[in-house]
Amino acid sequence: MTIPPTNSKPIFQTSVLADWTDEAVMLRVCEFKDTVAFGELVWRWQSRIQVLCLRMTGNWQDAEDAMQETFARAFSGRAQFRGESRFSTWLWRIAIRSSSDICRRRRPADGLETVTSVSNDPDPSIAADNLERRDAVATALDRLSEDLRIVVTLKHFQQLKFREIADVLGIPVGTVCSRMAEAINQLEESLKSYQIKERES
Repeated sequence: MTIPPTNSKPIFQTSVLADWTDEAVMLRVCEFKDTVAFGELVWRWQSRIQVLCLRMTGNWQDAEDAMQETFARAFSGRAQFRGESRFSTWLWRIAIRSSSDICRRRRPADGLETVTSVSNDPDPSIAADNLERRDAVATALDRLSEDLRIVVTLKHFQQLKFREIADVLGIPVGTVCSRMAEAINQLEESLKSYQIKERES
């Protein structure tokens, strides 16, 4: 991510910024084009944004690109943040748009890497079962429409409340709840074949 150099105004040390709210730090970024302050926000949020982008795009490379694009857009579009909403709400929206744009730009031949992690289980058979289970869940998530996948990701992987999700997406809480219910139904349907296979093995 390339961030323009700061102006000649004094820059606060990160030790001072650590005590500030996200909103206060972002307002300083807006006022002074303070890259040190923005770096504090990147440090605070990069892990959670990366998880969101990973769940939205389905593979690590696209997730990394989407995360970088999220913070680049946040800095270049800093004038749009006026402190009228929570910084997290504003940043989630940017991350969702960035992830969606990355997915649309992805070439059809690229395909998706399965989102998995290395198992620490010493038993190879258990590790293989766990890996297969994670693959099944990742595949089921990828089959959801973007609207449904966003709600599931914000709720279950980012632990946002329904009201917070509604604020991020700009939709009524009732719509969030109905999308979550539909997502759960579709996930259960997608995982049926895996559950049947698991019982037969």
